[in-house]
Amino acid sequence: MTGSLSAATDFTLLEFSCNGSVWECSSKEAVLLSNSLESHNGISWGRVHDFNFYEIFLSEDNEEILASTDLRTYKKTEIFNLHSLTDKDHEPIFIGYVDDDWILFSAYYFDEGKLPNKKKKKIQLYEFNRNQKTVKKLPVDGIADFKFSVLNDRVYYTGEDGAIFEYSNGTSRDLGIIGWGASISPDGNKLAFRRTGLLYEKVYIYDMNNMTTASIIKFFGHNSINPVLRWSYDSSLIAVQKNGGLGAYPLFVIDASSSEILKKFEVDRACNWFFLTP
Repeated sequence: MTGSLSAATDFTLLEFSCNGSVWECSSKEAVLLSNSLESHNGISWGRVHDFNFYEIFLSEDNEEILASTDLRTYKKTEIFNLHSLTDKDHEPIFIGYVDDDWILFSAYYFDEGKLPNKKKKKIQLYEFNRNQKTVKKLPVDGIADFKFSVLNDRVYYTGEDGAIFEYSNGTSRDLGIIGWGASISPDGNKLAFRRTGLLYEKVYIYDMNNMTTASIIKFFGHNSINPVLRWSYDSSLIAVQKNGGLGAYPLFVIDASSSEILKKFEVDRACNWFFLTP
């Protein structure tokens, strides 16, 4: 794993490869922390506590598991299996938010539809109360993208017409932009998303205050960008991965204000990555 630096901006993030390796990627170098993490299909969410304790959501053997992993020992402790919380016609697929009390996740469910024996797969958002061990469906309909993001009491998601919405207190508001993989910055001032054109797929940043949109990076071809878009905790950087291309999956760290690529990591296929808390 290698990196090239084009600006002296300090940052550190953790990168989780699908083969089970864990890397600490900084503005200076990339260091292999461990190959001890079990191989997995994906990590949907992660939190770092004093750099020693990391809570990750793993997808293993077609079962969605929320587990805690200690970075010192890489010992994994299962918290619960989401299949035990939803009925058999639901398939939990993405964790969009985790804190000490709540977990918000998206799941496929199967609508019976108007015609007999014609079930239609749809997406629904749920919140899990970690203290009471209960699940409640959020009253949000018409969701087209399983990737979503959360800030305080607001949820950002893509509707069936491709429009991005902000949900809060039982009401959804159309933001007037088209895109996928909505990712709100920690300060709430910027929203990152993907959009595909005729030749390129681009990552855009929407200014929530000025209501302006700017492209920060583009790649040739459809589905050329990993749907995961991660912000740094100070909302100044965003990490984006290019999909495919002769087995290459480079991870880019980009300045959200100037669109400058600060670092390009040549990585194995990463399932996810998270900036460390400053």
